[in-house]
Amino acid sequence: MPYRVIQWATGNVGRAAVEGILAHPDLELVGAYVTSDAKNGRDVGEICNLGPIGVRATTDVDAILALDADCVLYSPLLGQVDEVLRLLRAGKNVVTPVGWFYPFRSPDVDRLQRACAEGHTTLHGTGMHPGGFTERFSLATVDWPTEPVDPFFNVNTPEDVAAAERLAAQYPDA
Repeated sequence: MPYRVIQWATGNVGRAAVEGILAHPDLELVGAYVTSDAKNGRDVGEICNLGPIGVRATTDVDAILALDADCVLYSPLLGQVDEVLRLLRAGKNVVTPVGWFYPFRSPDVDRLQRACAEGHTTLHGTGMHPGGFTERFSLATVDWPTEPVDPFFNVNTPEDVAAAERLAAQYPDA
């Protein structure tokens, strides 16, 4: 069963993300949030010059929050912590290239941690570094661990990769 993904924003990065989601056999695009009234209600594939795909974009955040989805690929021009908090609390894991690479340094770290705990979700700030962790290992949503795990786990060194592999081994069905 594919992971159900919402694309947040369809600018340059968002368009590339939509193309990547559509090309990946383990991902299914189920929604897209846009800020422009001109894009509201339009087919996401047409917005991204990919042809129709049967998924309509919306400017309605509540409609996005109501969608059954595993993850939101959050790629607005500028990240807004209040938007991310709402997504996390609503049970949507958030992957983003626009910030939160080191969320423990964020002035909002306590709010982000609470939102992750409330929604049983994670926040992963990827940046735009090809060859990073997300290209070496498949991103997967997993059941929330019974033991505390840092929802802002960073993978920057070989030791971090080993720790991530040990963590992933605890959830073989993910």
